[in-house]
Amino acid sequence: MMSRGLSLFAALLLLVALASAQEINIAIGLGGRPAPKTIFEEIDDARERQAFRELWNAAPLAQIDLAIRYVEQYPRSIVLREAYELAARAYIAEGDLARGLTWAQRALRLMPENPFLLVAVADTAAKQSDLDLAVSSARDALRYLEHAERPTHFSAQEWPRVRDGLRATALFVQGRVAAVRGQYKDAEQSLLTSLTLNPDDMEALYTIGVVRMAVGVDEGAARAFAHVARAGGPLEPAARDSLRVLYARRARDAGTSFDDWRAALRWSPPEAPVPVTRTREPGRYAGSQACRACHTHAYTSWESTGMARMFRAYRPTDVIGGPGHGCCPRVRFAGARRGASLRGASLRGFRSRGFPRRSSTTSPATIM
Repeated sequence: MMSRGLSLFAALLLLVALASAQEINIAIGLGGRPAPKTIFEEIDDARERQAFRELWNAAPLAQIDLAIRYVEQYPRSIVLREAYELAARAYIAEGDLARGLTWAQRALRLMPENPFLLVAVADTAAKQSDLDLAVSSARDALRYLEHAERPTHFSAQEWPRVRDGLRATALFVQGRVAAVRGQYKDAEQSLLTSLTLNPDDMEALYTIGVVRMAVGVDEGAARAFAHVARAGGPLEPAARDSLRVLYARRARDAGTSFDDWRAALRWSPPEAPVPVTRTREPGRYAGSQACRACHTHAYTSWESTGMARMFRAYRPTDVIGGPGHGCCPRVRFAGARRGASLRGASLRGFRSRGFPRRSSTTSPATIM
């Protein structure tokens, strides 16, 4: 079974390797699908393209230095977000989780709607005891994954498995953090939901045992620990030690040996929810009012500018010129400088881009 850390690493590698910001937009339902294009073809400058290829092909340790050099040399690169993400992946692969988080957050500032990276950040932040970041990243990832469509680099058979794996890890992080904070009811709910998506996750099951032990549900805790111990792996010793604590607390009074008591324990996995088929509505704009409640200051500032009114229908009194005023009229707007015209205006130079672009040794009955 692939460990949580390795599976996240593989998913992150796939994303950086094959997806552009536009592809992620497609996956979460924010855009139409373009003609096939590699990430390297997005870079116009030959030297910059070669530098990014070197960064791309390097081993993780070398990628760190190459990424730093690349972003210093090309701070306006069209693939700056991908460079940040490659650096984040390299730091995490080398065990430098703190710097990995720093670079991952830089990438997310340019492309917040990246559930792959959000899940990796959530898991890494939980390991670093940055609980607020872990929870917020997991929540955002789940929100984007809820409406995610299949990225082109995953087959129709692969994508449900990948998506469920990402959701399971995000839910595990939420459950783990809730357990650390003593919010045991929320913790168990998130962990059980995680297990419906990934029943083989012994780390989530072990944490359920810890949660149930903490609230005195010893029988349920023992069943979880017994299953983890039978599965083997790095959590087996901790699960077995926790079982001995529970046996000493309750079962010894029944006159049953530890081995017989443990052998009789059976874990019943939670049932997976029935899939719900949703009919997607046609794409539509949320509108500026959707931003107002959470971003009041920015909304107020924007509302006072011309940008807030640029798509409103013009009143006839605001338009000078038009059909019937000459075969090729110059159009100007009331209040504009005399003779000002839209003729010859160019948008060249504006490019379509994104936004300004767990195995570990665990002691008995412990989470972090």
